[in-house]
Amino acid sequence: MSSDLPVVSFLVAAHQAGDCLPGLVRKILDQAGEGRYFELVISPDCPLDYRALLPVDDRIVFAPAGLRSGPSAARTRALRVASGSHVCLLDADDDIGDGFMPAVEAALQCYEAFCLRTAYQMGGRTFKRYEGAEVDYQSYMDYYGSIQPVVPKSWLPLYPEYVAEDAIVMVSALYRAGGRLPVIDAVYIARLSDESYCSRNSSLFTKMYQDAIANMPAIALSMGVPGALLRLIEAFYVRAAMSQSFDRYVESGGHCGYHDFVLVAQQCGLSGRQRAEARQGVAEHGAAVRLQASQE
Repeated sequence: MSSDLPVVSFLVAAHQAGDCLPGLVRKILDQAGEGRYFELVISPDCPLDYRALLPVDDRIVFAPAGLRSGPSAARTRALRVASGSHVCLLDADDDIGDGFMPAVEAALQCYEAFCLRTAYQMGGRTFKRYEGAEVDYQSYMDYYGSIQPVVPKSWLPLYPEYVAEDAIVMVSALYRAGGRLPVIDAVYIARLSDESYCSRNSSLFTKMYQDAIANMPAIALSMGVPGALLRLIEAFYVRAAMSQSFDRYVESGGHCGYHDFVLVAQQCGLSGRQRAEARQGVAEHGAAVRLQASQE
């Protein structure tokens, strides 16, 4: 790749990330060597001066700063200034595996779009990792977690300001790719803790998912994929079913944290009730969409 323009822009929202972002950036630069096929777009969302914390390198660029505007808004600011033909989300407190950058560089020469191999760690222990050679709608639902796509920038007009916006981005990418994407051996490590967003906000998730479902027609339009509406609704009904199960568990006196609960629930398999709830919700929305289309 000899072009002076980056092929992929990694979008990094940074909120109070002074302890973790410099290490991630150093690892990316070390793995990439002199490679110029990428840029890191840092989107500050707090008062920290990240320019003073990061190396001076023209492959590191900065989006306009915000102040507690939220991860979606910060990612969209990064998207606006990205100059790569492709984009990919990186969280400032996550990590990458050995050989990540060379694998991404090779994949950019082979695929129009692809996904990173996501692994989840908590306390330094990997407890879940996507192992498939490709991902489709069903395998993505079954994984119940983030899988980061690397997609043409034209596929991603914005990061919607809803819970699980990564799911909206992923389902939209699958739809644009015809329902299936290759997964490369570039390991993206999502690091969880009891202070992570999901842990701190788990009691709010059911309502947040329901709000997103109610607004999904507008979300699908904003993402440029109105045809993916029912797939998006399905993804959020599955998440709402898990969240409702967690709510019932807490109400019954359970003390397990959200991440541990989800892991056990996955190991046991979603209950018949949860799957029935998700299928019924999708069926009802599908009927409503078909009725609306017949009246237009």
